[in-house]
Amino acid sequence: MSEDLLPARVYVELPSGKWLVPGQSAACPGPTASGGCPVARVGAVRPCAGGVWFLPGDRGCRVKWSADSKVCPLAVLDPLGPAPVPLD
Repeated sequence: MSEDLLPARVYVELPSGKWLVPGQSAACPGPTASGGCPVARVGAVRPCAGGVWFLPGDRGCRVKWSADSKVCPLAVLDPLGPAPVPLD
């Protein structure tokens, strides 16, 4: 993986071997306000289809997401986005 992607909170490795960062990649604007995938349309192929989602960090994980879901995986895997975790 290239060094410029390391700061991302969540990223996707595509079957082609390329990396996609939601909200930073032109093909993937990230989730809508309701958590949906803005490019999930009937007959459309999502840019993250078939990819493996990575959440880096000490307790990170890898997730394979269903390509036919209308929900953006980012809305589920990183629901707070870049916001800090509340301390109360």
